[in-house]
Amino acid sequence: MKQNQQQAELKTLPKFPKERAKEIADFILKDIFEDPQFDYNYIQYFLDMASKAITFEIHNDISSDFSVFVQVTLLENLGQSIISASMSLWDQRTDDYVATSYSTNKFTCLVNIYGVFSPENK
Repeated sequence: MKQNQQQAELKTLPKFPKERAKEIADFILKDIFEDPQFDYNYIQYFLDMASKAITFEIHNDISSDFSVFVQVTLLENLGQSIISASMSLWDQRTDDYVATSYSTNKFTCLVNIYGVFSPENK
């Protein structure tokens, strides 16, 4: 009986909604970085603003059962480059991540969002 209950609980665990997280991040990146007068003297300010805004909006939009981690990186577009990354999360039944980017002719902004199931956050 206990094993059946545990299996039922596992089937009902929520999965981090990475598609919604990507939509939120894409909207915020465009809002912050689309200005053609982007000032390189304020790069850290804009990166901090982007990571905090994305984290805040995802936290408000998505279940509080998830801890959300956001990493924002800005790369200057200088010729060709290869960027490669890999991620592994503890529990693939619930945890997930998504990556997105925003590019202009001068730079590319990369965002990685990690959602980790942690119901004790309530």
